[in-house]
Amino acid sequence: SNLIALVLVQAERTESEGRLRSILENDPECVAIVSPNGHVLEMNPAGLAMIEAQDLASIRGRAVADLAHPDDRSILVDLHNHAVEGGSGHAQFRLVGLKGTMRWLEMNATPLRRPDGSVEAVLSVTRDVTKRRRAEEALAESQQRNRMILETMGEGVHGLDAEGRILFHNPAALAMLGWSEEETRGKDAHALIHHHRADGSVFPREECSIHRSLQDGVTRQVDDEVFFRKDGSSFPVDYVCAPMKRTDGSIAGAVVTFRDISERRKTERLRSAEATIFDLISAGAALPEVLERIALMKEEALSGARVAVFLVDEATGRLRLGAAPSLAAYAKAVEGVRIDTTIGPCGGAVADAREVIATDLEADPSWRDFLGLARAHHVRACWSIPALDVEGRPMAVFAAHFDRPRAPTEEERRIIERAARLVSLAIQRLRGLDALRKSEATFRETFRDAATGIAVAAPDGRILEVNEAFARIYGYDSVEAVMREGNLLHHVP
Repeated sequence: SNLIALVLVQAERTESEGRLRSILENDPECVAIVSPNGHVLEMNPAGLAMIEAQDLASIRGRAVADLAHPDDRSILVDLHNHAVEGGSGHAQFRLVGLKGTMRWLEMNATPLRRPDGSVEAVLSVTRDVTKRRRAEEALAESQQRNRMILETMGEGVHGLDAEGRILFHNPAALAMLGWSEEETRGKDAHALIHHHRADGSVFPREECSIHRSLQDGVTRQVDDEVFFRKDGSSFPVDYVCAPMKRTDGSIAGAVVTFRDISERRKTERLRSAEATIFDLISAGAALPEVLERIALMKEEALSGARVAVFLVDEATGRLRLGAAPSLAAYAKAVEGVRIDTTIGPCGGAVADAREVIATDLEADPSWRDFLGLARAHHVRACWSIPALDVEGRPMAVFAAHFDRPRAPTEEERRIIERAARLVSLAIQRLRGLDALRKSEATFRETFRDAATGIAVAAPDGRILEVNEAFARIYGYDSVEAVMREGNLLHHVP
């Protein structure tokens, strides 16, 4: 009976081993048994195919670490040694097949123990994760590219979830808004930066284009609203809100791209103001009105500036006030100053017909006699540029005054140069109109008082105008009588 029992046990063990071998041979993952010193003992067909081995005999006894990429060999050795010491673990590494194919593998290793608990070998189960790894790397590269794009964009960008909470801001957005990323993440964007309109009235969420896009999934572009900074100030923005949709069409959130259009708005206002000034000049408006409009326009363009325009009085060789809307008392005190290179930037600009930039009047010797006046009116810097006529002679001087030492930027130089050209255009246009009016008056006097009869006729012979001598010569009592007759010129007796 004992013999029969032994035979039955052996048969059961053989059957169990057969089932196990069948499972291993059909497992799609690499299953290997490695000796404590790191040599291959057993490997299933999937593993042999993975390492490009023809059969088990060709790799049995070979160090498994030799199959790893040289840069990753230590990873595999450390994992194996950990299992030999009784631990379990996993790791990813690159394997180079016997035919040179490189794959990314993920291995789980665990010790195989003897009945006494000692480690007899290491069992490893390895799967090919090349496709997954490449997908992860591609995703990481894409994310890095997107991150670089966001970080280098001049426009502000922030992402919102479906509820309008902030997910991220790029550096440009944070710089414009004055917040840190930690301060904004998870906050309600509308309540944080979009809560009021440009006129100061409360901006209801349901009327906000960003909120509407999060509701209906429609991309919207807006250029007449403002965003608010951390310090409470606001700036005009041009923004596009593009909803993000899931595969099922539901809205996951939105990306808002925005620009600070303060400079654009400023430019638009300046162009509109210049157009108004050109209209005034064309209409022959009074010079003081035109000069004051120019001064006010340039004060808006030059931050912190107070502008004065002085006219050149050629008869006296002195400066005469043209306009100083924000610096009247000071300009009145300066009016009448002699035109001289040694007397202030304005006098020097006219005397030499060139731009004179006094960045700090306290250090400018030409202001030594006017420092008390300058201090009393908080004038510390002055940029002066002459307005020249067509022959290059100064007719006036445009002067921008500041309450602190300051040098102009290149853009500010262009602004004062354009201002000088506008002043020049206004003066020359109005001088031309004055000359034309005087010429017309002289012509009228000559036409009226001439002893010779003079008539002005249209191309078809109709009399348009005659003088008194013409009326007398042709026997009319008056000029009006000739005009009432309305005869053609060749019918006049």
